[in-house]
Amino acid sequence: MTPRKHNNKSQLPNYGTQHNQVSTPDKTTMNEVLAKLDLITETIMETNDKVKRIEEDLTGIKQEVKKIGTLEQNIKQMMEDVKQMDKRLEVVEEKMAGFEMEKETVSGENLWLEMKLKERYLRFRKIPEQDNEETRSKIIEIIAEFMGENIEDIEQEIDEVFRANSKIAKEKNLPRDVVGMSLSQLDQKVKRQE
Repeated sequence: MTPRKHNNKSQLPNYGTQHNQVSTPDKTTMNEVLAKLDLITETIMETNDKVKRIEEDLTGIKQEVKKIGTLEQNIKQMMEDVKQMDKRLEVVEEKMAGFEMEKETVSGENLWLEMKLKERYLRFRKIPEQDNEETRSKIIEIIAEFMGENIEDIEQEIDEVFRANSKIAKEKNLPRDVVGMSLSQLDQKVKRQE
């Protein structure tokens, strides 16, 4: 197909005349457009400011979330520490219970020993006190005479002798008691002699 040729000028469109007749917008429309553009620009700026504030808030929130994460880790570690301390406390309590039982046993044994030891004590009252007295010699003589035995035999039976305060001696304004500890069954022999 061959292109058509226009020989006649009257058939050609008249572009020149229309080109000169382009209409320009009036001032009112232009002012409205500018006002709308200003409003759009202002809205964009406000939106940008809001976005910046939101970003700052998000940064703050992220920091707070990190702090919370650190706190959670610290709390978990503390809970683990508390669990370990509880276990240690249980072990200590078990040992303490064992010690209490041992203490009661030892206390009972000590009480028994103290009673046995007290059985060996001979207490004498109303023996006059003298300065720089030989209390042991004096008691040995008294016991030997009372039992009708040798002083040397009684001397081997008595371990220690000392003066002790007693409630009765204080109340009655008497000399302090003399206490002698026998090494054998001398206390039983003296009691039988009474």
